[in-house]
Amino acid sequence: MNPTGEKKISATSTGTWVDVGCARVELLSRDDNTFAGIGRITIHDRLVRSGRLPITIRTTSYSGHILAELQLVDVEQKSDEVRVRLDAIFENAPTKMMRDHSFDPIHDTSDWDEKTLEKRGEIALVLRPAQDDFEGIGFEGLAYHWEYNSSDLPLFYLIDQASWEIDGDVNGATMVSQSSCSDPLVTIEPDTAWTTEGLMHWDLDAPNPVMTHNLPRWASHQAFDFQYKGNVTLIGVYERVGLIRSLLKREPGCAELKCFDKHIDDETGTFATVPKKILINTEAKTVTDQRNLWTWIMDEVHKRARGEFGLREEPMVPMVSHNYWRNFTVDTYDKDLLPATEAIGARAVYLDHLKKSAMTDNTPHPGKFSWNMCCSHEYEIAPELGGNEGVRRLIDKASKRNIRVMSWTNNEQALSSPLNSVEHDKKSWYILMEDTRLKYGGAYSSVMSFMNTANDDMRSYFIDSHKKIKDESGLDAFMFDSFYNMGFMPVSYANGKPHTIWRQTLQMIKELQDAGIKFCIESFGPFGQVMHGCPRSYSIDRAWVVYKICLGNDYTTVPTGKAYDDPRAAEGAAIYYLLAHMTHPVMQLFKDDKRIDERWGEVHRQAMDDYHEVLPKLSRRFLQEDDQGVLWHDADKTCATLFNFVDRELALPGRVYDLTERRELPGGKAYDLKSCHTYTIEHDVLPVSVLESANA
Repeated sequence: MNPTGEKKISATSTGTWVDVGCARVELLSRDDNTFAGIGRITIHDRLVRSGRLPITIRTTSYSGHILAELQLVDVEQKSDEVRVRLDAIFENAPTKMMRDHSFDPIHDTSDWDEKTLEKRGEIALVLRPAQDDFEGIGFEGLAYHWEYNSSDLPLFYLIDQASWEIDGDVNGATMVSQSSCSDPLVTIEPDTAWTTEGLMHWDLDAPNPVMTHNLPRWASHQAFDFQYKGNVTLIGVYERVGLIRSLLKREPGCAELKCFDKHIDDETGTFATVPKKILINTEAKTVTDQRNLWTWIMDEVHKRARGEFGLREEPMVPMVSHNYWRNFTVDTYDKDLLPATEAIGARAVYLDHLKKSAMTDNTPHPGKFSWNMCCSHEYEIAPELGGNEGVRRLIDKASKRNIRVMSWTNNEQALSSPLNSVEHDKKSWYILMEDTRLKYGGAYSSVMSFMNTANDDMRSYFIDSHKKIKDESGLDAFMFDSFYNMGFMPVSYANGKPHTIWRQTLQMIKELQDAGIKFCIESFGPFGQVMHGCPRSYSIDRAWVVYKICLGNDYTTVPTGKAYDDPRAAEGAAIYYLLAHMTHPVMQLFKDDKRIDERWGEVHRQAMDDYHEVLPKLSRRFLQEDDQGVLWHDADKTCATLFNFVDRELALPGRVYDLTERRELPGGKAYDLKSCHTYTIEHDVLPVSVLESANA
């Protein structure tokens, strides 16, 4: 396909094509000079969107003005950029985002007998050539973003509405999207319905089944888009981290995969969305090649995100967990959790909240109603649970067994905590809702309030408190509870000026990492070891896409009360298979009243030993065509590790060591490899496919 010139696509819109490097973009306008958006796009003459739904934007200001129209001013074309200059025309919205003291909407009170155009601004749609590379596989296409400027109407969000589909039709394409509430892998058929929206999948008939409408990228929603059809791979990669709450949706019978990206930032008169690169690669690939490519993009995108904030990657260390929720002390864990964890060879345990909480302090309504240990009270170890001395004793016992202890934390406090016991937030330590008065606690506002990490004093309090806990008790690892919806995606409306907190949350984690404190996050994403539930579609059969997250248990962003437990996960070979893919098997201390060390056998324990031995060497994953093993390279590309799933004879290059039996194999053309054995390979040129290596 090679579109040229102008082309009518409807009765009212005219398409004009512009060149952006190897891409061609159709700009749609109407006879009255209204800009309709972007229609079709080709990259190297291949359609990457149908064009039926123009790419455009929506927004409403906090003060109550809605974007009503975009007027085309001109199109500036340069060799390295196309800039579409637009006039943005706003009119009064029927209701404002600002609420009154009763939290009722404030409606428009202007004259209603004529259309009132209250505000104007300038918007530029910026298109540039773009490239990227992942493990030597090159992509080309374009990057685009929106820039807004106004002297009298600040904004804090823009919704980019687009659709992306190989050859202009999503039918036959496979989507890979690791998002915490939806199926991560779907091949689109004509009647396929699929969305990443956070729905209560166990109660879709509820009056409102939506839990989290659009999940934040880098925190519960995959930080890039990935689809493939045959050899063609189409991706969307953001140029930097931002608060982008996204929703992907395909409706039955439609050619489009809708992509809603809500870019949110501090309210400003000079707003810009994060540039998004739309790129394709058409080199010959098998399905396994596509899966490997997805893995490498995931690793690289996460690495770039951490690099922006100087954060280190937290290794994926399997943990044995048990929450007593109530009526426990630190000594409770001595009875079962530590002995069982040591017995199976695991090196981390995940405990209840050891700091003061609603449970320990019987809050928020002492004597009448108290919440559980999820709800923080103060950032100091609870004397009722053993105090600093008791926790230090527990940490010492765990350390002697080579076990890391991890407990809860988050940026919230119970309504009756010393810092949160007053009605009004005069110190600006809490996130405030749209009325600028009420403290925000999400679905838990009746028991707690979320703290505003953008406040320097609050952030220092959090950092200093956790450093003090580390110094006094030895506890140096925390699971950041509800990271995605407490620490990353909230917006505070304090002082009538919406502002975000995510940057300061990451700054806070960075300072604590530098102080030797480790983090898990209840979230998907790069900013800690992931400890978050997800649907059962994240299954053993799909272990390759359950990469660096937990096996599905049907816990998404709200517990169902009916957690799913795949019975196959109890098998030793399954534990080995999951660890080989770097999937957390979610190891509960008790099942059917039996401790994990009573349920596990030698294959389970050996899988754990092998994984911990090679974990520092697992840098780049190579899935194999026959799925009879997983191959890894270390960061220096001097050593490969093969997790082998079946008994077989196979030729391998270089020096081969059977890690499971702790012996070097004698040199030869072929080796008798054993099921659930792990092998390391040292050679000048490391294999990426053991079958190809054998054939060579």
